[in-house]
Amino acid sequence: MSILISDVMLAKFAWREIHVLVVLMSSASLLSHTVIFSLCLVYYIAVFGDLCHHMNLPLLSVCRNVYFDGVYDLCHIGHKNLFKRALTNGNLLFVGVCNDEDWLG
Repeated sequence: MSILISDVMLAKFAWREIHVLVVLMSSASLLSHTVIFSLCLVYYIAVFGDLCHHMNLPLLSVCRNVYFDGVYDLCHIGHKNLFKRALTNGNLLFVGVCNDEDWLG
């Protein structure tokens, strides 16, 4: 029951349908406990994988952070393209925004 409630909440937050494994686990509740436990384990691994994919975090590899700073008076499409190119060097992009005094002095 707790998996059903947590998946309904997760589906509402992620704007997606209820996971297919929840239906299988509900129908497998008539079977042995080992089958239910293994399906729960597969479900949690699948949800964790979906979460890592959505947040652009590597599941089984090294996470590389990229820091990029500059003066962005008016953010435009050139800055967006620059951020996309900077993100190709890692998994997470941190953007530092400096003011004119810090940049010149």
